[in-house]
Order: sequence, then structure tokens, then C-alpha cells
Amino acid sequence: MQPLISGIWLVRLLMAGALVAVLSAAGAQTPSPYKQVTVAELRRDAAAMDGTKVEALGIVIPVGMPAAPTLALVTESRDKQAVTINSAKLSPQQMADVVAKCGGGCRAKVRGTYSRGVIEADSLIAP
Repeated sequence: MQPLISGIWLVRLLMAGALVAVLSAAGAQTPSPYKQVTVAELRRDAAAMDGTKVEALGIVIPVGMPAAPTLALVTESRDKQAVTINSAKLSPQQMADVVAKCGGGCRAKVRGTYSRGVIEADSLIAP
């Protein structure tokens, strides 16, 4: 009885499998440390989300005085329950850009750590 796979073919198969494994590992992306959430989830599960790194998409609205605006993140522009964005880590230039682009509100992605109704923003990406 002859073996189904010869020694040479077995080596080629093993090498091909190893090559596929190496290529798969090389193309793999590291997972984001940020959990994708909605504004509604942040409001609904505030205690459970405390201390979590989050990425939230919503409408950013500058509120407060123009010299030191606070940012609010809402689901839609008429939404009355906002999540506050602490923008202390954002550069002054980025804040100026956000205020200029989002004066009346604009869609944006906020990444940061959520704690007690506030996202401590690491980054804010607006159009």
C-alpha cells in the first residue's frame, strides 16, 4: 500500500501552511483599545461604562463661552441629554478647528476614557 501523501508533498504542504500562517499574522491588525459605543449606551449604562476607553460617533456641539468652549456629544442636534467632552488633551489648534467647523454642530468621532458622564477626549475627528 502506498502512502497518500509522499514525504516531499508533506513538506510542501507544511511549508505552505507555515507561509499562510505567517502572511495571516503579518496582515492582522491589532484590535483597537477603544470600545465602539453610542451616546445612548453611554447614558443608559453610565456606571457600567465608568473607566472604559470608548469611541463614540455623534454630533459635537460647542457650548459655553467662545473663549473656553465646552463640547457636548449628542445623538442628534435636538437631543437634550448630552455627554460632555473634556477637551483638555486636545491641542488649541484642534479646538479652534472644531469650534470653527462645528459651531452649529457636526458629526464627529470622539475617542477617550468615559467617567461619570464625561469623555476625557484623547482625540476628536470632525470633517
